[in-house]
Amino acid sequence: MHFDLQTLPCVILCGGKSSRMGQDKCFLPFHNQSLIEFQFSRLSAIFQSCFLSCKEDKFKAHFKQLIFDKKLEGVEFSPMLALFSVLDYFKDTFVFVISVDMPSVEKEHITTLAKHLDQSLIILPRSKGYIHALCGFYHSSLSSKCLELLKQKKHKIQSLCEQNDAFVLDFKDDEAFVNLNDFESYVRFKNEMF
Repeated sequence: MHFDLQTLPCVILCGGKSSRMGQDKCFLPFHNQSLIEFQFSRLSAIFQSCFLSCKEDKFKAHFKQLIFDKKLEGVEFSPMLALFSVLDYFKDTFVFVISVDMPSVEKEHITTLAKHLDQSLIILPRSKGYIHALCGFYHSSLSSKCLELLKQKKHKIQSLCEQNDAFVLDFKDDEAFVNLNDFESYVRFKNEMF
């Protein structure tokens, strides 16, 4: 089965706390722009439609295609809530989901993942034994499963992956899936990249 990336939506997750960073990762200076502008620009060149997942419009109307987290009683910051809100937005399609703090994932990595979309409803990369649940393809039909897990107070996306036999693809290029989790990793990455 062949999927054209241009026909699939991409969603950048940018509604997290950024607690370890100490400031909102989206607005970190990155290559003469903000990190979110950098991510949106490069991913828009790969996918025809690119969206941002967030809690509210913190971008001052700079971006138009926003998907807001749904309101669920007792749930504030939850990766599962963000994924549920994203998948519920679409109908009968695979969605490429990526965290804003993963600036090294290239088109070749995404294309390699997309070649396996006939294997499962979830296609994820793994490097050095770590599965990157916030970088991969999820089918929109999984939204109801996300809601079930939220009602069970399960907020980690790994729960969804385990229940739905995610197809995991091993990559040797660990640097491609680096996360800018804290300020030190952000500074180190910038120094190495630029």
